[in-house]
Amino acid sequence: PTWEVQKLIVPPAALNNCIQAIMSPSGENVKIDIDALVDFVNPNYVGAEADAGSFVVTWQGYELASVTTERGLAAARSHSQVTAHSTSIITPELGNLLKETLPGKNYLMQVNVKGKLDATVKSLFGLRVKVGLDCIVDASVLLIMS
Repeated sequence: PTWEVQKLIVPPAALNNCIQAIMSPSGENVKIDIDALVDFVNPNYVGAEADAGSFVVTWQGYELASVTTERGLAAARSHSQVTAHSTSIITPELGNLLKETLPGKNYLMQVNVKGKLDATVKSLFGLRVKVGLDCIVDASVLLIMS
Protein backbone atom coordinates (compact mmCIF):
# COMPACT_ATOMS: atom_id res chain seq x y z
CA PRO A 1 0.00 0.00 0.00
CA THR A 2 1.00 3.59 -0.61
CA TRP A 3 -0.24 6.86 0.74
CA GLU A 4 0.11 10.53 -0.19
CA VAL A 5 -1.03 13.65 1.62
CA GLN A 6 -3.56 15.37 -0.62
CA LYS A 7 -4.48 18.36 1.51
CA LEU A 8 -3.37 19.95 4.75
CA ILE A 9 -5.98 21.80 6.77
CA VAL A 10 -4.14 24.46 8.73
CA PRO A 11 -6.26 26.99 10.63
CA PRO A 12 -4.86 30.55 10.35
CA ALA A 13 -4.03 30.66 14.07
CA ALA A 14 -2.09 27.39 13.78
CA LEU A 15 -0.17 28.75 10.79
CA ASN A 16 0.75 31.90 12.72
CA ASN A 17 1.81 29.79 15.72
CA CYS A 18 3.96 27.58 13.48
CA ILE A 19 5.72 30.56 11.89
CA GLN A 20 6.24 32.16 15.31
CA ALA A 21 7.60 28.93 16.84
CA ILE A 22 10.20 28.52 14.08
CA MET A 23 11.15 32.09 13.16
CA SER A 24 11.00 33.70 16.62
CA PRO A 25 11.08 31.00 19.30
CA SER A 26 10.01 32.33 22.69
CA GLY A 27 10.45 30.79 26.11
CA GLU A 28 7.13 28.94 25.86
CA ASN A 29 5.91 25.76 24.20
CA VAL A 30 3.70 26.31 21.16
CA LYS A 31 0.85 23.91 20.34
CA ILE A 32 -0.10 23.46 16.69
CA ASP A 33 -3.06 21.37 15.44
CA ILE A 34 -3.16 20.40 11.75
CA ASP A 35 -5.45 17.98 9.91
CA ALA A 36 -4.63 16.17 6.68
CA LEU A 37 -6.55 14.31 4.00
CA VAL A 38 -4.51 11.33 2.86
CA ASP A 39 -5.04 9.28 -0.30
CA PHE A 40 -4.45 5.60 0.46
CA VAL A 41 -3.90 3.08 -2.35
CA ASN A 42 -4.45 -0.60 -1.58
CA PRO A 43 -3.16 -2.78 -4.46
CA ASN A 44 -3.93 -6.01 -2.57
CA TYR A 45 -6.67 -8.45 -3.53
CA VAL A 46 -8.21 -8.21 -0.06
CA GLY A 47 -9.47 -5.15 1.73
CA ALA A 48 -9.75 -4.29 5.39
CA GLU A 49 -11.65 -2.09 7.79
CA ALA A 50 -9.12 -0.07 9.74
CA ASP A 51 -9.62 1.14 13.29
CA ALA A 52 -8.28 4.50 14.38
CA GLY A 53 -4.49 4.59 14.27
CA SER A 54 -1.83 6.24 16.41
CA PHE A 55 1.43 7.52 14.98
CA VAL A 56 4.42 9.59 16.05
CA VAL A 57 6.38 11.89 13.75
CA THR A 58 10.01 12.50 14.70
CA TRP A 59 12.91 14.51 13.31
CA GLN A 60 16.49 14.28 14.53
CA GLY A 61 15.35 12.58 17.72
CA TYR A 62 12.66 15.17 18.50
CA GLU A 63 8.96 14.38 18.49
CA LEU A 64 7.38 16.76 15.97
CA ALA A 65 3.80 15.51 16.19
CA SER A 66 1.45 12.89 17.49
CA VAL A 67 -1.06 11.81 14.88
CA THR A 68 -4.33 9.91 14.98
CA THR A 69 -6.17 8.63 11.94
CA GLU A 70 -9.90 8.10 11.76
CA ARG A 71 -11.46 4.70 11.13
CA GLY A 72 -11.68 3.85 7.48
CA LEU A 73 -12.11 1.25 4.77
CA ALA A 74 -9.26 0.11 2.55
CA ALA A 75 -11.19 -1.71 -0.15
CA ALA A 76 -9.35 -4.27 -2.28
CA ARG A 77 -7.45 -2.81 -5.24
CA SER A 78 -8.73 0.70 -4.76
CA HIS A 79 -8.14 4.21 -3.49
CA SER A 80 -9.61 5.55 -0.29
CA GLN A 81 -9.25 8.71 1.72
CA VAL A 82 -8.26 8.88 5.36
CA THR A 83 -8.40 11.88 7.68
CA ALA A 84 -5.49 12.39 10.07
CA HIS A 85 -5.32 14.78 13.02
CA SER A 86 -1.93 15.93 14.29
CA THR A 87 -0.83 17.87 17.33
CA SER A 88 2.64 19.35 17.59
CA ILE A 89 4.25 20.88 20.63
CA ILE A 90 7.18 23.03 19.55
CA THR A 91 9.46 23.61 22.52
CA PRO A 92 11.83 26.60 22.54
CA GLU A 93 14.75 24.18 22.07
CA LEU A 94 13.11 22.54 19.04
CA GLY A 95 12.07 25.93 17.62
CA ASN A 96 15.68 27.15 17.80
CA LEU A 97 16.98 23.95 16.17
CA LEU A 98 14.44 24.28 13.34
CA LYS A 99 15.37 27.96 12.90
CA GLU A 100 19.08 27.11 12.69
CA THR A 101 18.75 24.01 10.48
CA LEU A 102 15.94 24.51 7.99
CA PRO A 103 17.11 27.61 6.04
CA GLY A 104 20.32 25.79 5.02
CA LYS A 105 18.23 22.88 3.73
CA ASN A 106 15.74 25.04 1.77
CA TYR A 107 13.15 24.26 4.47
CA LEU A 108 13.14 20.59 3.46
CA MET A 109 13.25 17.86 6.08
CA GLN A 110 12.98 14.11 6.31
CA VAL A 111 10.76 12.93 9.13
CA ASN A 112 10.13 9.45 10.47
CA VAL A 113 6.52 8.33 10.89
CA LYS A 114 5.96 5.30 13.09
CA GLY A 115 2.79 3.81 14.51
CA LYS A 116 0.11 1.17 14.32
CA LEU A 117 -3.54 0.39 13.92
CA ASP A 118 -5.78 -2.65 14.12
CA ALA A 119 -7.79 -3.81 11.12
CA THR A 120 -10.40 -6.42 10.28
CA VAL A 121 -10.21 -8.46 7.06
CA LYS A 122 -13.84 -9.49 6.49
CA SER A 123 -13.03 -11.72 3.49
CA LEU A 124 -10.79 -13.84 5.72
CA PHE A 125 -13.52 -14.70 8.22
CA GLY A 126 -13.14 -11.41 10.08
CA LEU A 127 -9.44 -11.92 10.79
CA ARG A 128 -8.08 -9.17 13.09
CA VAL A 129 -4.61 -7.95 12.15
CA LYS A 130 -2.18 -5.41 13.54
CA VAL A 131 -0.79 -3.05 10.93
CA GLY A 132 2.50 -1.29 11.60
CA LEU A 133 3.93 1.68 9.77
CA ASP A 134 7.52 2.86 9.92
CA CYS A 135 8.58 5.10 7.07
CA ILE A 136 10.57 8.18 6.13
CA VAL A 137 8.67 11.10 4.64
CA ASP A 138 10.14 14.02 2.69
CA ALA A 139 8.45 17.21 3.88
CA SER A 140 8.62 20.83 2.81
CA VAL A 141 8.01 23.24 5.66
CA LEU A 142 7.26 26.00 3.14
CA LEU A 143 4.49 23.91 1.56
CA ILE A 144 3.04 23.21 4.99
CA MET A 145 3.05 26.92 5.74
CA SER A 146 1.52 27.92 2.40
